[in-house]
Amino acid sequence: LDGLKAQEGLGCSDGGTRPNGQIAWKFESVSSETVVTGVTLTIGSTGAIIPTAQLEPIQVGGITVSNALLNNFDYIEALGVNIGDTVLVERAKDVIPHIVEVTVKASPGCYQPPALCPYCTSPLVKDKRALKCVNDECDGKIYQLIKNWVKKTNIKHLGDGLLTALYDSGEVSTIPDLYKLTIQDLERQQVGQGRLGQSMAEKVFEEIDKTRTLDVAIFMGSLGIKFLGRSMAAHIGLSSVDEFLEISVTELATKPEMGPNKAAEMKESMLRKTDLIAALREEIEITKPVAQPAKPAGGKSFCFSGVRMTPEVAAAFHAAGHQEKSGVSAGLDFLVLKDPAS
Repeated sequence: LDGLKAQEGLGCSDGGTRPNGQIAWKFESVSSETVVTGVTLTIGSTGAIIPTAQLEPIQVGGITVSNALLNNFDYIEALGVNIGDTVLVERAKDVIPHIVEVTVKASPGCYQPPALCPYCTSPLVKDKRALKCVNDECDGKIYQLIKNWVKKTNIKHLGDGLLTALYDSGEVSTIPDLYKLTIQDLERQQVGQGRLGQSMAEKVFEEIDKTRTLDVAIFMGSLGIKFLGRSMAAHIGLSSVDEFLEISVTELATKPEMGPNKAAEMKESMLRKTDLIAALREEIEITKPVAQPAKPAGGKSFCFSGVRMTPEVAAAFHAAGHQEKSGVSAGLDFLVLKDPAS
């Protein structure tokens, strides 16, 4: 709107950050065409099968793109994409590569979802948009659950190679097994071209040992419970594991960023973890959340992807009045990526 006084009269929305008398003009996203060479299927800690398109490498907005997440099989059907098709790829908001449309069909139809889990061959079940393996003993799901715990509790030096070796050898078949490992168990693991060795084994052991005491929000938010990450557990604001297990769906639905449907699914997922929680409580001391001092005004909201804050950094982050978000949504101030090209 041409006129400062007129603009001021219209006010702002979104907490005063978006003047109603102005419009932001943005550059169009950069896009390129390439061919889908394959689809890989991975599994998440909740059992959801995640399809990813493998692409002939192309340059999009200054980075090389060789794969693009396909989200779920409803998304694949809506796109009508299949292996061999030529597709238009762009970087959403100049960050995340995604397939916009199929430009040349190489074959009829679209990539079909599997009927059986690629990890345990159990029948897959449709859960809203997700296709899930509901076998609690599925190797792929259990491995991802352990991997999720290692990541969320910030156990350093325990990478995919070592974790796979421990899982394949039977030393670690569930999360509590991590806390039964000795330095000797770690030292003899075959990783890459040789054994792990005593020095690295001691470092890994020390990192695992650090997580024998955990804040309740970190503990509950690291179990792979549906919708319940560390930030959400902190927002819910309960002070013990028993409070999480005993809270009703009705009360849970009243908590920040919740609702009746989300609360019901979270609670159901939580109750399926009771045996795991009981086993971990034998190994871990769970503490009440540390009371946060009054936050100064002017804090910003951040979403982190592939980036972990150390406990010291997290304390300073929250003390400065900043807030960690679990995803990208309206009102987010900063998206922090470990790898902007990922």
